[in-house]
Amino acid sequence: MGKNGLGVQIDIHKPHRGDKNWHAHILVTTRRFKENGEELCGKVVDLEPKFRTVKGQPYIIRDSEMIHEKVKEIINAFFAKLGLSNRVDEISAVPQKHIGPTRIRSFINEAANENELRKEANLKIIKDSDVITDSITHYILLSRISKKL
Repeated sequence: MGKNGLGVQIDIHKPHRGDKNWHAHILVTTRRFKENGEELCGKVVDLEPKFRTVKGQPYIIRDSEMIHEKVKEIINAFFAKLGLSNRVDEISAVPQKHIGPTRIRSFINEAANENELRKEANLKIIKDSDVITDSITHYILLSRISKKL
């Protein structure tokens, strides 16, 4: 149980292959445990994100960087105590999307690569005025021919 009376489960996963992608999942209950440790109270609302309004638009005040820094300090101190050179990475400015388990990554990457090629092809078509003019002319001619039939 955590310091706020919440149940916490931490699962540390080793890589499926090689030494890369060690990671952990942290699960936290949304309700506090009662004193007896066997029952749950109402939903925790005092720990929920804080909201602010700017120009009439609400947004969440994010403290993920702060949480990341605290966890990073604890983990890095633990690594140092063990004499390991491992360190926790900084938070990315633009986080990456998770691409799924190893067994389906090749399919996802193949589809993602194909979609990227399709986007590039569409952009080339849009930027080429001759292609657009030819498409419109072709459409008009086909429309006229089909009306005559």
